[in-house]
Amino acid sequence: MPPAPAMQRVIGAMTMRLGNVSVGVSRKLPNSEDMGRLRVAQFGQAPYRADMPSELWQPDELAGFERLVLPLPAEGDGELVATLVRRKRELAPTAPRGVVLYIHGYVDYFFQVHLADAFTQAGYDFHALDLRRYGRSLRPGNVHCQFARIDDYFLELTWAIESCTASGLPLSSLVAHSTGCLVASIYASRGARKDVIGSLVLNSPFFEFRANAVEKAALAAVIRLCRRSARPSASTACTGRPSTKASQANGPTT
Repeated sequence: MPPAPAMQRVIGAMTMRLGNVSVGVSRKLPNSEDMGRLRVAQFGQAPYRADMPSELWQPDELAGFERLVLPLPAEGDGELVATLVRRKRELAPTAPRGVVLYIHGYVDYFFQVHLADAFTQAGYDFHALDLRRYGRSLRPGNVHCQFARIDDYFLELTWAIESCTASGLPLSSLVAHSTGCLVASIYASRGARKDVIGSLVLNSPFFEFRANAVEKAALAAVIRLCRRSARPSASTACTGRPSTKASQANGPTT
C-alpha cells in the first residue's frame, strides 16, 4: 500500500522510499518469551498496557512534545529503558489520518522538530522512539549506543508500535535514518508487529560496511576489543537532552 499523496509530499527530496511491506488486519498479540517480559515491565506500580493512560505521558525537553518511558530488563551495564516521544495531540491542526513512527540513527536521538511538524501538518500523528542506551533512554552506567543483536531492539519497537496505534489509527509509515533503517528493515521482515506497518521510509540508510571479507574480519576484531574495554563516558553526543537551540539547528547526525 503506497503512502497517501500527503505523505509523499512530506517525504519529498529529504528521504528515499525504498519499498513497502504488506499491511495486515490481525491484531493478535504474539505469544513469545520477549513479549511476556514486556508485559510485566512496570510503570511505577502499574503494569504495562499498550494503551497507557495519558497521565503517564510526561512533558519532554522539547516544547510541544511529551514522552513515555518503558523499563526494560537490566543488563551488565545497569538499568535499561526505551523512550517514546510524541507531538502533543492537542497541537495537531486536524484529526490525524494515521501514525508515523520515527527511528533515529547511530549516536543519535530524536530532536528533529521540523520533521515532526511536517508530518503533523500533513495529517499524521507523529511519534519517535529513542532506543535503549540512546538519547533520553541513556542511563548512568550504560555503554552508549551498544547492542549485541538487532533483534534486541524488537522489544521496544513492538511496544512503541502498539502504543502509538492503541487509538485505532493505522501505522502509515515506519520512518528511519541511517542505522535506524537497518533496525526498521529487519523488524519489518520478522518483527512481532510487522504486519501492521504500512510502508518503510528510509533516509540515508546504512545496511553494512563497504569492505571486503578481510577488512570486515579485521573490523569485527576491533569491535570485539572495543566492546570489552568500553567504559561509560560523559559524551554529550548521545545524551539526548535536546535544547531549543539543538532542536532548531538540524545539525548533522549519523
